[in-house]
Amino acid sequence: MLKYISIALLLLTLSCKSGEGSSRDVASYPEIQFIPKDTDRAREAATLPAPVPDPTVPLVLKALSLAGRDCNPKDAPVCPIEEMNNYTRAVAVEYNHQLLPDHEQLIAFGKSSCKARQAIYEAVCANNLNYALVTQITYHPDANESECPSKPKECEKSNEPTRCYAEVYNDQDISWSSRPEVWGNNECDARNKLAKSACSIGLNPTDLKGVRCEVEKSNVLCPPIWKNCVTQENELTECRLSKIGEINLKDPLTAVGKSRCEATYRVQELACRFQKSPLKDLAGVECQGVGKPSPSTQSSVVPAEQVASPAQ
Repeated sequence: MLKYISIALLLLTLSCKSGEGSSRDVASYPEIQFIPKDTDRAREAATLPAPVPDPTVPLVLKALSLAGRDCNPKDAPVCPIEEMNNYTRAVAVEYNHQLLPDHEQLIAFGKSSCKARQAIYEAVCANNLNYALVTQITYHPDANESECPSKPKECEKSNEPTRCYAEVYNDQDISWSSRPEVWGNNECDARNKLAKSACSIGLNPTDLKGVRCEVEKSNVLCPPIWKNCVTQENELTECRLSKIGEINLKDPLTAVGKSRCEATYRVQELACRFQKSPLKDLAGVECQGVGKPSPSTQSSVVPAEQVASPAQ
């Protein structure tokens, strides 16, 4: 009899847990989830603070790369000797049809477009990837041959998450939303990454002025991470955020991406740029496919003293 009672109690416990997992308390989970998996474990993990990311650890590439490398340096493009010099930047943007995070995009330089194709092939091989799965590479004329790729300085291995950004480029002020901005393990590491980032988008790192570095005060959320982006669906998406911390924005932050994952990431990055006090969560992110009707939202009256415009 005791045996049957134990079995009955076990079944009752399992049925209760199943019922709890099927109902979702919206207020208990951050609304900024990045394409959450439809499992109880994923929902439970969403309530925990996000770990401080290590920008050096591959996210999408590590998950998408096949076992073993499928690159032979002998198969690299052959460039004619008489080809004219035209310094070029090559960027591997997609791998296996998945958009890569900015810091995972492979970048290579060459003294001509052919040399750049040769260099990006070698970079793919060096990262143990399958070159046949690189589904998008962009090529750009580059005028920064003397400074790019940047030469990183040696840094101590101290751990003090820091963000650095440049407010001026070539004597021109840069808006807060588009300035070169990066995060590093410490200030030295962040400065190295800032120079590398400048080269990756066609800027001369020596022309970055007004560089400021700050200890990251919101390292739970910043820098943003591309969570679950391996399963991203390529649909042009716009995400909006109307509140950052305790600040209600008069004009919402808006970001567009090739997928919901990218758009969410980019609006969170804007929030990290805009932050004026430590952030613990970002609730209220709304995303929709571009061209689709806007989701219904409840209107609310916000006291004037709590309204701010996103400007720094």
